[in-house]
Formats: sequence, C-alpha cells, structure tokens
Amino acid sequence: MLSRAREQTKAALSEKGASLGQAVKAVDDLDSTKSLLHERLVEWFSASFPELRLDNEESYLRIAATFGARSELEQHSLAEIVGDERAKQILSLAENSTGADFAEAEKQAVRELASLVLRLFEERSQLEEYVSEEANRVMPNMCQLIEPLVAARLLSAAGSLKTLAEMPSSTIQVIGAEKSLFKHLRSHGRTPSPKHGIIFQASIIRGSPEEVRGKLARSLAAKLAIAVKADAFTGNNIAPKLKADFDKRCNEVLSKR
Repeated sequence: MLSRAREQTKAALSEKGASLGQAVKAVDDLDSTKSLLHERLVEWFSASFPELRLDNEESYLRIAATFGARSELEQHSLAEIVGDERAKQILSLAENSTGADFAEAEKQAVRELASLVLRLFEERSQLEEYVSEEANRVMPNMCQLIEPLVAARLLSAAGSLKTLAEMPSSTIQVIGAEKSLFKHLRSHGRTPSPKHGIIFQASIIRGSPEEVRGKLARSLAAKLAIAVKADAFTGNNIAPKLKADFDKRCNEVLSKR
C-alpha cells in the first residue's frame, strides 16, 4: 500500500501542468507581497513628500529608491526616471512641500525598501514570463483563446489539466466565483447567480459591455471546455476553428446591443 501510495504521489507530481499550477500561485503570492510592501513604501515616503502623485508605480518606486527623501531630489537623475517636464513639476512641488525632513538613516531605510519592492516587480515579471511559456506548451489550444496567465489560473484552480478537461463548460465559466455561487444556491435564487469567475480576467470578457459579459462568458467557456480536452488528451490543434466560431458569436452578441 505504501509503495502504491508513493507511485500515485509521484504520478500526481509528474502530471502535465503540475508545475504550472505552482508557478501561477507563486505569481499571486508575489502580487500580494509587492502590493502590501508598495503601500507601506508609499505611506512612508509620503511623510517626506505627500504632494508626489504618480500613476506609474515603478516610477514612484525608482524615485524612492534613488533619493530616499524629498530633500535629496536632483534634476538630472529625476529626469531619467520621469522625463524633463515631469521632473520640473515634481521639483516645484518639492520646494513648497509640507513633508517632514528625514534623517540620513531613515533615507537609507526608504531606499532599501523601495529597492526591495522593485526587485519583487522584476521577479514577478520573470515568473509571469515563465508561466506564459509553460501555459503555451501545456495548453496551446486554450492559450489561443485566452491569455496564457488566465489559462494558467484556470488550471491552478482546477488542480490539474485532466481535472479541468473533465469539467463541463458551466463549471469552467464560474471557476473562481464559488462564494457567489454557493450564496446563490443557499438563497434559493434570491441572489443572482455569478456570470463568470476567473475567465472575467480574459480581455475579451473584461473589455466588453457589462450587459453582454454573461453571454460572452458562457460562449467562451464552451469553447475552452473543448480546447482543454484537446490539450489534455489528443494534442490536436483545434484552436483556430474554435476561435473563429467564438469571434463570430462575439460579433453577433455585440451587434444586438
């Protein structure tokens, strides 16, 4: 029995797509970590320069990592990060800032934290690149219908490629929305049923008008259910036909708005 259990464990760990599931979970862990640390860094640096507002997170981090405090800002280095015009605007804000003055030790601590968060951004990008490459290898048909990272998230949520391939399209449509689904079932229909779960992250769904997302999610899930079976069991390239059919359905739904 122990020998059989070891064999089953080894088979599960060697299953196609097993490492992909772990990698996408690592991406999510990095997202959570860098978001928390980024918020902490912004709150800390804002004590020195509360007027600084940048839409680009990495630019904000590079300013904090380079200078550590408002008092250290310098035209040339700042312009290399945000451009000449924006650098002039930031320096003008700094001259009239109400922020506190940091001691040298505090400046260095801010620089180190900002540098750490920047490294997390870089690590996250590299890991996402691996996930995309692996997803295209493991799920080529699915990755022609949706973004590789979204396909990888579906696999990770399902547990394995085989399990995902055995799911009906209605389940694939709402993977990731289990809480909303259970709430709908417990209320006996008094709360609305979720129209989509993880596949909402696909650009075709997320970028569509809200009133048609349910129909498009249902159609996309149906195509994904076919695509993943080919990826798991046959390896045949059937995505071009599936994508053409889905694009046709999208045009029909959008034209009837």
